Amino acid sequence: MYHRIITLWVALFLIALPAQAQQDDKEKEDKTDYWKLALEKIKATSYGEAVNALNTLLEKTPSNALAYQKRAFAKRKMGNAQGAEEDYTSALAQNAQLAEAYLGRAQARIKLGSYDRAIEDYSQTLTRLPAHPRLRDIFYNRGLAYLKVKKNKEAISDFREALKIDSDFAQAWVNLAFIYYFSGDIRKACVEWLRARDLKSTIAKENAQRACQCCM
Repeated sequence: MYHRIITLWVALFLIALPAQAQQDDKEKEDKTDYWKLALEKIKATSYGEAVNALNTLLEKTPSNALAYQKRAFAKRKMGNAQGAEEDYTSALAQNAQLAEAYLGRAQARIKLGSYDRAIEDYSQTLTRLPAHPRLRDIFYNRGLAYLKVKKNKEAISDFREALKIDSDFAQAWVNLAFIYYFSGDIRKACVEWLRARDLKSTIAKENAQRACQCCM
């Protein structure tokens, strides 16, 4: 009887070993630095693989705001604007101070045609990071969004803010010219087209030749 008990105990112990081995394998897998892996994949423009790595990371740390933000970036690069918007929103739900998440979501919303909401996000970016290194482009893009919702006064203001930062930004001069032209102020339009023409803008040159005999 004693011998049978020992045998059974040994058998149970031996049966338990595979489960322990599986646990060891799982622990080894969990040591993968998925954040580092995702950054490497993004740098290599392997965005799908980056998303996969971040999926795993978010399963382990579902409140990781930066992981949501980075996955949103990868999705946006893949052309998945809807998925990107959702991930940026999740990132901001975890940390409302992420200026880059507002900026990324604004870009995604532009792709989705949600111009009013994009304007809100550009504004949030400017509030939280007024010295953003891409300040010129933020003002310019918000100006374009204002044009989409027919707010010409606000668009003019943003284009002029962009030009304060970079007076050689030909496209901003071109857009100002179009606003004035379609508002019926040909002389103002021509002034801006001629400035853009001097900055080697082909479209400004063509429009100046057609419409600006008054000012040339």
